[in-house]
Parts: sequence; structure tokens; C-alpha cells
Amino acid sequence: MVYTVLVAHFYANEGADIEQELRTKLPEFARTYQETEKGTLTWIPLQDAKDPRAWTIFERYESETSFGAHDGKAIQAFLIPKIDMTKLDMRFYNEL
Repeated sequence: MVYTVLVAHFYANEGADIEQELRTKLPEFARTYQETEKGTLTWIPLQDAKDPRAWTIFERYESETSFGAHDGKAIQAFLIPKIDMTKLDMRFYNEL
């Protein structure tokens, strides 16, 4: 059973350069987390099909320990200056 599913919705600040940075760096974070963090089952960045400034990150972890070991500092440092923090919506789920 999967311990935690995190779905984070956020809205990027305006600018084609920011969109391009997100499109380049988020898949890099995904590869790093899935390859190096034991217990990270899924880490998928998604860009909205109709609104290029709307994004979602879908994460799945095999245990509470795995989720606790996830190093979110790098992604936070990358994202915080690029997104509207007032529109950040993080939701946690238990997969059935």
C-alpha cells in the first residue's frame, strides 16, 4: 500500500523564461528523485493543457519514512521565486 500521495497545484509567475525553466528543470527533479530517493515511487510534473502557467506535481511514496526522507529543499528553492505562493495548493492523500 502506498503511504502518501501529494498533489501540489501551483501557478507560475508571468514570463516565457519562467515557463521554459519549469519545463526544463521539473523533469530533471523528477528523474533525480525517482532514481536517488529510495521509496519515491512517482514524481511527475504536469503542465496544464490550456493554461501554461498552471502546474501540478504528483508524488507517491511507499512509506511514511520514505516521505520523511524526501529532500524537498532543492525544489522549494527553485520554485518559490517562480510561483505565486498565494495560489499554492498542496493536498495529501492515502491511496486505496
